[in-house]
Amino acid sequence: MSFQQFNLQPWLIANLQKEKLITPTQVQTEIIPLALNNQNLIIQSPTGSGKTHAFLIPILNKCDTTIKATQAVIIAPTRELAQQTFNFCKALIKDQDITIACLVGGKDINRQSNNLTHNQPQIVIGTPTRLKKIYELNMLAITTTKVLVIDECDMLFEMGFMDDLDFLISKIHQQVQIMTFSATILPQLASWLKKYMTNTTTITIANKSQQIRHVFINRHHQDVKKQLQFLLSMFDPYLCLIFVNNKDEIKTIGDILIKLDKKVALLHGRLPARERAQTFKRIKNFDYQYVICSDIAARGIDIEGVSHVISLQLPTNNMEYYFHRAGRTGRGKYSGISYVFYDKNDNSALRKLKNLHVPLEYYKIKDNKLVVEITNETIIRKGKKNQPNKEEQYIINKFKANKKVTPGYKKKLNRDLEAVKKETRRQHIKASIKKIKKTEAIARRKKLFEESK
Repeated sequence: MSFQQFNLQPWLIANLQKEKLITPTQVQTEIIPLALNNQNLIIQSPTGSGKTHAFLIPILNKCDTTIKATQAVIIAPTRELAQQTFNFCKALIKDQDITIACLVGGKDINRQSNNLTHNQPQIVIGTPTRLKKIYELNMLAITTTKVLVIDECDMLFEMGFMDDLDFLISKIHQQVQIMTFSATILPQLASWLKKYMTNTTTITIANKSQQIRHVFINRHHQDVKKQLQFLLSMFDPYLCLIFVNNKDEIKTIGDILIKLDKKVALLHGRLPARERAQTFKRIKNFDYQYVICSDIAARGIDIEGVSHVISLQLPTNNMEYYFHRAGRTGRGKYSGISYVFYDKNDNSALRKLKNLHVPLEYYKIKDNKLVVEITNETIIRKGKKNQPNKEEQYIINKFKANKKVTPGYKKKLNRDLEAVKKETRRQHIKASIKKIKKTEAIARRKKLFEESK
């Protein structure tokens, strides 16, 4: 299977090959034929699935070089993601008479506007607020747009850009083809999409976690900063992203790593535009080995070579952010590890991940070693410690059905319930030990295989 199956223009096939893009990913295989056929699409796809090229390739293939007007608009939530898309696009139009523009905040709006005076780009890539401002200056003509892409739509929704999106869409004629890409589609977002999209095909690409180990470390109320230092002493990453929930902690964690003589970058929304751009450039040049960041800063950015991801806490509001974090590693043909520090207050979140079939591995730090922990899966699965399972409920119902209440029946009920609970715990421990032994055996075989190479 190759990109040639889509009957693309020869120059586009040649440029794809120059970029070493030979075999399409699953999302590209499903989307490109529909996009070439002008289908409206809602795509729910995990990070790292190749979605950017899935919409760029059809746009470029359909671009009419004889029409010097805007034919496609691509809207992204952050400057970095817009710039990244622009760079991908620029690489695919080498030696072609196709004009593109990247219009984002943090840059001189007058210079951006002046560049549009005599040359309307055929493809516009930008952030919603900057696109709206330049349109209001009468410097950007988007009424001729034939294809509209809304990338990371859920993130645009969360960041409050929907008014700007409403404005921009209202300026584009109704016959435009719309493609939206989102990691999650919440009910509010689905309602918003219905306003603008008809005859729509929805495609969902499942999360693929088999290339990522999900290692959850029980903090046991210990200082997570000390535990982080111990964890970092265990491996030498190619590139490690460390996520924190509180932006104010980014500098604190950064100072700790700097004292450990680590090459550290700090990445968050408060950085000035120029500093953020320079930081991203240095990260991609591998000037840093560790990047401490917030969810918004790293969302949707394709950073190659991430071997490890560490979350000092689980995301607080939306568990889908965990997949955004973990998805920074294990991309393409590579594998990766996602470490998470958790405690008993995270049982509800762990339960959600288990229901999503995430293969969680439980560990704890003991005597300066990372050791496997036998976790009470009953609590995680059921959610409440006192919620009866089927066997317990059977005992309770049996006593309730007995009309003849005898002295001491409550003691007998409690004894029978305790016996059932004890047997349940024994079975879970037995199953956990079996699973641990299997995991260790696989690890030993893998190690022997690597040593035999």
